Amino acid sequence: MNLPSTTASNAASLPNAGVSEVKILHAFKKQPGSLLMSPGKLSKCAERIKEMGFNPCTGSFLTRLHALRKPTCSNWSREMELYKK
Repeated sequence: MNLPSTTASNAASLPNAGVSEVKILHAFKKQPGSLLMSPGKLSKCAERIKEMGFNPCTGSFLTRLHALRKPTCSNWSREMELYKK
């Protein structure tokens, strides 16, 4: 994987999903791993999160994106239960 190319591609695609530049910069600072997934997976995850009702303009959207990086079904269920609380 070419890290500079992957992160640049992901940073460029997130505004198309509705994520603000401020939130993208925050993600680079706090959760850089969420921007290291393949661009195709990032797009699919972003769509899945929007379908679940998360607003791309909020920090919780990027938190979910980070959580979806390498989830298992049990981890995702646990993450959703924690978020609901």
